[in-house]
Amino acid sequence: MIRIISPKMNKPEQFHEKAGVTFESGWMTNNGPHLKEFEDKLTNHLGVNSLAFSNGTIALILALRGLNLSGEIIVPSFTFAASVHAIKWAGCTPVFVDIDEETFNIDPHKVTNAITSETSAILAVHVFGNPCDITELQKVANEHNLKLVFDAAHAFGSNYQGYPIGQFGDVEMFSTHATKTLITAEGGVLSTRNNQLLEYLKRARNFGFSDDNEDTLMDGTNAKMSELHALVGLDSLAHVNDSFEKKQAIVAHYRNALKNIRGITLQKVHAGNTSAYLFFSILVGSNFPLTRDQLFEELAANDIQTRKYFFPPVHKHSSYQEFNHLELPVTERVSSQILCLPSHTNMSSEDVEKVCEVITEVSESFP
Repeated sequence: MIRIISPKMNKPEQFHEKAGVTFESGWMTNNGPHLKEFEDKLTNHLGVNSLAFSNGTIALILALRGLNLSGEIIVPSFTFAASVHAIKWAGCTPVFVDIDEETFNIDPHKVTNAITSETSAILAVHVFGNPCDITELQKVANEHNLKLVFDAAHAFGSNYQGYPIGQFGDVEMFSTHATKTLITAEGGVLSTRNNQLLEYLKRARNFGFSDDNEDTLMDGTNAKMSELHALVGLDSLAHVNDSFEKKQAIVAHYRNALKNIRGITLQKVHAGNTSAYLFFSILVGSNFPLTRDQLFEELAANDIQTRKYFFPPVHKHSSYQEFNHLELPVTERVSSQILCLPSHTNMSSEDVEKVCEVITEVSESFP
């Protein structure tokens, strides 16, 4: 079975040894030495202050609260539900806009058209790690005095015009869930140059406690990352560049094999940008011999896991019934045709070739 994801521990013996010492010390959480080391190394790697959290969703919620946002936040519907849930949990209203049909990212022109007197921020998503049009989004944010937040859950390792994702907007959020490039099993990271926000986040993730832990200065929560999760992160971060290079080789193999197949469209990454490619995604168009769902089943029959992601788009979810009537034509078409192929770093070249062969054989078996 070629799985859609395959988390990897690079040096399990070292992890077990350090985990044992951690248990013996009794310092399992509460800003321990492994967490401090992990955050220091993240900050150095990204070139911007970075904090770790128990998961990406709570990190994003705290980021939105820390920016004192209210009213409406513009967001794509072609995203994981947590992007939008965070807006609701922060006490704001999501305003869904359409995406670019080539990059699958939020369309800056649609953002401009959606701005009202109630708009306080733009929450853009680097879909599958593909950097948004950051220059245009920042221009829109500046012109309308809006905060710009990036959901970079998929984008650790991505670059925009030579600079690491994590250095843009008011704050960026990475997921370090076991499905991602940088993993802590469960977790999330916020990166920001806003020192006031940084201090809020440090306190908010620890119940809002004062420095002496005797008083609470805000209505914080428990969003701390444990020492064991930080150890997983340190193992992953030490090998993240090698993982990125292997991922790029897998992607190059896919692109070369699938680029000329009739009915298959590949996600566009603009020149000067690099994507971390959480998944390698394809659109299965009407002129491909099978529908997206039929190709999904054909690949499954060949022991290849794929994912219809993001399907359905969030504005069609039951929890967002008040938005079900919205028409977002590009989002809905992309969502109905999207199929994410496995691209994890445990894949062999033979695995990648097998995926390509199944898709190619299907395409050639019909006139």
